[in-house]
Amino acid sequence: MKHLLRLRCLLLVGLLLSSVGPAWSKPQEKGSSHGHHDFSDVEKWIERFEDPSRDVWQKPEKVIEKLALEPGMNVADIGAASGYFARRMALAVSPGGLALAVDIEPSFFPYVIERAYKEGQYNLFTVEGLPDDPRLPPKSLDLILIVDTLHHIAERPAYYARLKEGLRGAGRVVVVDFKKDEVIPVGPGPEMRLRAEDVQAEFEAAGFSVEVDRETLDYQYILTATLKRS
Repeated sequence: MKHLLRLRCLLLVGLLLSSVGPAWSKPQEKGSSHGHHDFSDVEKWIERFEDPSRDVWQKPEKVIEKLALEPGMNVADIGAASGYFARRMALAVSPGGLALAVDIEPSFFPYVIERAYKEGQYNLFTVEGLPDDPRLPPKSLDLILIVDTLHHIAERPAYYARLKEGLRGAGRVVVVDFKKDEVIPVGPGPEMRLRAEDVQAEFEAAGFSVEVDRETLDYQYILTATLKRS
């Protein structure tokens, strides 16, 4: 039964990716990105991202509840790293939905897939993105999540255009990132953080309607950008 479920998911994801063609092959170069970490010691980073103490302030279940995911949706987690949110999203869109764990560092992917299989999540797939292109299948996603990652993207207006290409219908981009003007015990320093108001203005300029939730999380805001359709 598990093998049949996995085969069905593979067929579905194949249909999603068929229109993308060679862009889904392994990139030859990664280029550079603003503030990109050195992930050569991937085990160290996995331990950090999966530390149970993260649950206390990240509140992943509250974030997933905020996303209002439903079975059958297709979703992506950009900057997925160890799959901390991607596997939760995969569970929320089952049965019938697919989740993509997108990251520019493929060293995380063996852990992501191994853990997904151990937990019986056969609808989670990995995508090796580029610093300036998440390489999403066009017009296929209902929601894109970006957690603790947006401040690493240098050319965000161009990146937002890439996100729009991957959305279908009234698709959403949800950004979870650190509050800039508060003293908080986690995350990067203030110079690396983005003001919610600035991110809101960027998404609105890119053709989204935006809502910002500053209350659900203690140290972060949740920004929801919904694609406008003419």
